Amino acid sequence: MFGLKTLDVGIGMALMFLFVSLICSAVREFGELATKTRASTLKAGIVEMLGSSRVEAFFEQPHISALYKGNYQGALVSSILSWIPFLGRTKLPSYIPSGNFAKAALQLIRSETTLASTAALAVSDVRAWTGPVPGDQKPEDDLRKAVRSILDSTGDDLNALQTGLEQWFNSTMDRVSGWYKSRTQIWLLVIGFVAAALMNIDAITVMQRLSTDDKLRDQVVAQAGSTIAECTKDPAQCGAPPKQGGTPDTLNTKLDNIKAATAQMTQVSWPIGWSGGYPDPQFKLLSSGPSDKNDAAAAYAAMTGWDQLLWWLGIIGGWLITAIGVTFGSSFWFDVLNRFMVVRSTIKPDEKSPKEKSKS
Repeated sequence: MFGLKTLDVGIGMALMFLFVSLICSAVREFGELATKTRASTLKAGIVEMLGSSRVEAFFEQPHISALYKGNYQGALVSSILSWIPFLGRTKLPSYIPSGNFAKAALQLIRSETTLASTAALAVSDVRAWTGPVPGDQKPEDDLRKAVRSILDSTGDDLNALQTGLEQWFNSTMDRVSGWYKSRTQIWLLVIGFVAAALMNIDAITVMQRLSTDDKLRDQVVAQAGSTIAECTKDPAQCGAPPKQGGTPDTLNTKLDNIKAATAQMTQVSWPIGWSGGYPDPQFKLLSSGPSDKNDAAAAYAAMTGWDQLLWWLGIIGGWLITAIGVTFGSSFWFDVLNRFMVVRSTIKPDEKSPKEKSKS
């Protein structure tokens, strides 16, 4: 039966994953600052939509150039510097509103027609532009296909065409966001594993200790309650995105999240960390007493090489589980923790702590 002890272990594991996720997501954001992969991924999506020959002209359009400093060539990075953090990052925008894209695309189309510079663009001009280019043996590009498809479905309406271009852009950006999220998941897995190894956060050992140590479990549940209260007041502390119209999330916020998470981890005696070059909580489990390091060292030395390898593989497996948990993100673990705490609050006092039997 699902009991309070099992629920408290789940609360402890969710809280641990929340703390580690906050640290790793903040590290990932620092990496994003150094490399600006959002901007380069967005540019790759624009190239796919418009073709490489139109990219510079697109980013030079007023509706797009207003979103970054300088000109297109100045925003690019030299291939020699591309691998160097900060120096090798693109200065192109990380986000383009769909309305800006549609207006810039229409201006691109206009520049490829034979209209005079002062003439207004009409739907008939766009229709003519979507036709085959005389003497052009190249395959038809995606922009022409998309515009023709939009005109065929909406009719000869320039406003409808702009709306269709916005929808095309949004649907493509959903796919581009998928590219970015996939890369982010991989980075979080790597960062999570490195963090778990450096801090020796072995999910298996943590769960074992929570299952057997009543004092630790009570401390963790109390900490979970205070964490829920703090994150409810300030959701950014638990990695929640800023509300619409609110103050944008900053790197200072991410740095504060790292400090807060590490401080929280030290408030409770979590079974993590290293001591004397050995993973401390796992090493202590080898001894007959909780703090007898000499006994643990003797037990470790008495193990065969194969047993020592299996022992380390078990620890590495725990680090990997921690890393996998990180990929779900801090918002996910905050939601799980919150649900667990709500369920716990509904348990009757008698179920939490059975009454003592009468001595009479």
